[in-house]
This record gives sequence, structure tokens and C-alpha cells, in this order.
Amino acid sequence: MLFEDEHRYRGRLLLITLDTEVPLELNTFEVAGELAEALAPVLEEGQVVRIDCRGDWQEVVSPESIETSDKTVATVLHIEVLEQA
Repeated sequence: MLFEDEHRYRGRLLLITLDTEVPLELNTFEVAGELAEALAPVLEEGQVVRIDCRGDWQEVVSPESIETSDKTVATVLHIEVLEQA
């Protein structure tokens, strides 16, 4: 599944959700900036892709308790289309 939006501060955003073979495996990725600009005209629903990413720490604020915690998020480095839809 592919969702595209324009963020006021970050520019074009792509939210990519993959169907994976392993249940509960990391499957949702956010792509922004120059990479999103380059990939937006290329990516389509149903394509087989390989995503190269690294884990980064991000501070998350809970809206209910206003407490902060650290969360590991995937930073996408590159996406390669392996098979067209």
C-alpha cells in the first residue's frame, strides 16, 4: 500500500506498507525529502521492492500522559524496484 502526502515542513512524504512473509515484521516505512521526490513518480501499488534502512532512535511523547520514551524507527536509505506491478 502506498500513501502520498505533502507535509508543510518536510515536503513530500510517502508512507509505504509492505506485505511481508513474516508476521509482525517491520512493514511500514516513511520516506521524505529528496528520496520521496525521486521515488514518487516511480513507485506504484503492487510492486515488489527492496528497502534498505537503518534503525534510528526517536523520542516519542504520549498524548495521554505527556511522558516521553525512546522508540526505534526505520530510516529509509534506498528503495529498489525488483518487479513491476
